[in-house]
Amino acid sequence: MTDKKPPIRVVKLGGSLLINADLEVAVRRWLTAQTQRKTAIIVGGGELIDVMRAMDRRFELDLAAMHWRCIRLLRHTFEIVAELMPELVPIGDATTLNRWSHDSRDRSAALVAVDAFYGPNSRGPISLPTNWATTTDSIAALLAQQLEATDLVLLKSCSVAKEIDWPEAARREIVDAAFPQFIEGIPEVRMVNLKDHLPGTTLQRED
Repeated sequence: MTDKKPPIRVVKLGGSLLINADLEVAVRRWLTAQTQRKTAIIVGGGELIDVMRAMDRRFELDLAAMHWRCIRLLRHTFEIVAELMPELVPIGDATTLNRWSHDSRDRSAALVAVDAFYGPNSRGPISLPTNWATTTDSIAALLAQQLEATDLVLLKSCSVAKEIDWPEAARREIVDAAFPQFIEGIPEVRMVNLKDHLPGTTLQRED
């Protein structure tokens, strides 16, 4: 173990992909196409969070309370993806995450629970809005900042034209409203349509 973190890639697996029957195949194909690098993956909430949004619209609930309820729900999607992809190293607490991120000998891909690094008592220079402006897009950016990641990748179920910048992507609700302000300093930020890596598509290296 060293004090300096090895190069790390942070990946957000979009919740809209979770009910795709070929989810794990597509993720494996995408990982195979990447330059080998230590990779930390977090998982979105998908339709679980959509239900919470609908309840909030109906009942006008406390925004901060709803935010942290949604964060707790992400533990379930983390556990499901961990079951589907047992080859990923599951990281469920801050101590294990810190140990893994500093281990220069370990080049594994890890699945990181959001509440392992982000919660109501989190302290740090970055404070995400505790409302619907924050989704796992911005939470992935937070993890990338904390791990001093070399790149941040959003795996989603749609594509974005290269000429569209991140503020425009936020306006179009392709990424969350907070995302553009929290990616400053991350060397590379990109979005990938994971559907391009489903069975039957041509596997190509991306980096």
